[in-house]
Amino acid sequence: MNRILTLLVIFVLTGISPVSAMNIYDDPRTLLSYMDRSLTPEQDILRVTVNVTPDNHLVFQVKTRGEQSGGENSDHFLLRITNGKPYVLLVPIDKEKGDKVFMYEDVIEPENNSLPEPATMPTTFKASNLQAEFSARRIRNGVEFSIPLDAINFGNNFGYDAYTVQASIQANTLQINDVYDQAGKGRGEAKQYAAITLLNKLCATRK
Repeated sequence: MNRILTLLVIFVLTGISPVSAMNIYDDPRTLLSYMDRSLTPEQDILRVTVNVTPDNHLVFQVKTRGEQSGGENSDHFLLRITNGKPYVLLVPIDKEKGDKVFMYEDVIEPENNSLPEPATMPTTFKASNLQAEFSARRIRNGVEFSIPLDAINFGNNFGYDAYTVQASIQANTLQINDVYDQAGKGRGEAKQYAAITLLNKLCATRK
């Protein structure tokens, strides 16, 4: 009881309502992650945010505790999007490796319809024909993935999550060998939103 009263006092003093504080993890514009000191700074995701730009792109900003230069070549940022079917966008964690985005879709093994939690079996994807429509750019301690709104199917729900992974690319196939961190780790399945609902919230925020 004392703990509840203490929390209420904190909410009043800081001007934050208990409801808004409790719902922060339900905001489709932000995916907060837990700090994990067992990971290296560039592997530890802190948050993912989504914004819509004036030129009609969805921008997913993945922020980590630090960044890497001249490190392990197989380590990558991975953005997973579900919009009718799963897509993954991949860019090297090492900023010296450039901003080229690799895009894959359709889990080849039918029983694996989502990325695993850390320390589970590898997952395999195939190259996507939508490759040219997506881009990425480096930011301090992270990366931004950009997706044109025209590529979104507004008749389907929309969900997203971000990972740091060890991955290998052979020909047109991507294999996830290890998952270091997942922004939505510990929260079960990634939440799905009506795509138009997400867009409305993002546009309202931009105003």
